[in-house]
Order: sequence, then structure tokens, then C-alpha cells
Amino acid sequence: MLTTKVLEDCGDDLSRQNIMKHAPALKNLALPGLIPGITVNTSPDDYRLITSLRPQRFDGERWVPMSVTMAAQ
Repeated sequence: MLTTKVLEDCGDDLSRQNIMKHAPALKNLALPGLIPGITVNTSPDDYRLITSLRPQRFDGERWVPMSVTMAAQ
């Protein structure tokens, strides 16, 4: 999903240079499979995709949030 988003942003120019222009420009991208409230962000100085966590525990039937979203170190 992430690769698809970057390639869509590139349009018809799929050169390495254009991909590297768009890959570090992701802002607040919510993806299926991520916990609600967790988004993907990149910048030219920071390629880490996920910089926040939201701990959850399984109560036997479903996943229950243990706390609010926190920064990942």
C-alpha cells in the first residue's frame, strides 16, 4: 500500500530521482492494517515510517487500547 501511494504520487515519471523526491514527503498517511490513529510520516531528514505507538492488550475477545498514542524512540 505504501509503495503504491508513492508510485501514484510520482505520476508518469517513475525515475529513481522522482521516487526519492516523493518517498520522503509522506504526511499523515493512514494505512490499512495500522492501528487507528497511527500514521506514516517521512521527511528528507527522517526516513522512519512509524514514529508513534499505541499499546494494546487482548482481553480474550478483542484488542483494547492500554493508553493513548505515544512517541516511539
